[in-house]
Parts: sequence; C-alpha cells; structure tokens
Amino acid sequence: MIVQNNPVSRLVSVLEKASANPPASTLRQVWAKALGCEPKENAELLRLFGSLIALTGAAKAAVLDVEDINEQLYLSPFKAVENLLSNMNFDRRWSDVSGVLSPQTMIALKFAADLLKREGSAGVDIEDDKIKSLIETLDDVLQRVLDSELPANLKRLFMRNLEELRRSLLCIQISGPEGIEEEIERSLGSILRHSEQVKEAVRSSESNVRTVRDVFSVIGELNDLVSFAQNTAMLTAPVFPLLAKLLS
Repeated sequence: MIVQNNPVSRLVSVLEKASANPPASTLRQVWAKALGCEPKENAELLRLFGSLIALTGAAKAAVLDVEDINEQLYLSPFKAVENLLSNMNFDRRWSDVSGVLSPQTMIALKFAADLLKREGSAGVDIEDDKIKSLIETLDDVLQRVLDSELPANLKRLFMRNLEELRRSLLCIQISGPEGIEEEIERSLGSILRHSEQVKEAVRSSESNVRTVRDVFSVIGELNDLVSFAQNTAMLTAPVFPLLAKLLS
C-alpha cells in the first residue's frame, strides 16, 4: 500500500476507486467500496464520507499554500469534486452524478498532486500486512483492557481511545499519517488528564501495570508507523516518557 503524504494524492486515489464502479451502482455502493466499509453500515459510511469532504478541503488548502501558481488551473478541478460530494442521496445511481468527474477533472487533480510532490509531499510504501498486524494488535489490546482489573471508568477511557486509534489506522488512505498522529496526540492528552487515576490503578495491581504497558506499547507502534510514513526520526508525542511518569 502506498500511503500518500499529500492530500491531493489521497483524494485522487479515492476518486479513482469510485470511478471504477459500474454506472448502475448506487452512491451508497460506490462510496462504501471506495472508502472501505460495508454499504449497510450507515454510521460508518457517513463518517468516512465526512472525512472525504474534509480531505477535499485539505487538498484545496494545500494547493493554495503553494506560492506563485496558476490558481485557476490548479483549483478548477476542486469545484467539480465539491459538486460531486454535495450529492447526499446515497440511493441515486452513480451514472446520475459521475459526469462531473470527467477525465479532464482527474487529469487536473493529478497535476495538482504532482505539484505537491515536487514541493516534497511524496508517498511511502507500507505493507498491507503491517496495517493488518497493527489492527489485530489493537483488537487484542482492546480485549485485554475489557478483561482487565482496571476500574470501569479507566476501561472506558482506554477502550474509547484504542477504538479511535483503530479507526484512524483504517482511514489511513483518506486521512494519511497525519490522521493517526493527531489521534495519538489526542489519546495521550486524554490519558494524561486521568493520570492520577491511572497511577492509583497501577499501584494497586501488577495486572493493571501490564495492561497499561500493553496500551502504551501499541500506541508506540503506531507512533513508529507514522514516523516512518512521514520520513521523520521521531514524533513529538511523548509516548514512553508519559508511560514512565504514570508507572513511577
């Protein structure tokens, strides 16, 4: 899997998946397939579709940030994409709305993606097995938290954060490594706000120590993944210093 570090390339990838659908498909089927969920999962589909709308805005903003460009040339395809995404009736046929996603629009988007690549926003290859392994690890840690001796409020805290981290990993093709990075920082901030309760829990049980270590271990793995994807030596998220503080 090529994880793109620029939002226009990620947008192009999703739209290419959508374009490959048969004309008779419903928008529900098209977006579910392009975004990686089941058509019947209404809440998840709407959440991912919202992420796609946000991605379009981020892609447009990234192009605007480039100095000395022909804005009319590079921004023109985004109007067509915005028109496409304004169709919220998922029971409509793809053929009713897909005309705005013309070959010319896709070519113009690819030019914009290439512009950002020249600015230094290239992609990185991450093996699908790595993503799958991390999802399985997150699922395993979620179960360990559920089965743990932690107080109910801390179980909810860790499970909520782990579920959001899992979601960000599943959405890496839409939100990119930045989406995971933001979720890591949000999760650590959430845990830090409950640091006294976590300290009390780990002092009371060695089993709780192991559970908290498991949570921070998988967050550390996600941190490493994002660092690799962004070609950076280290993120600012203080994963293990925070763990040491909680266990001290």
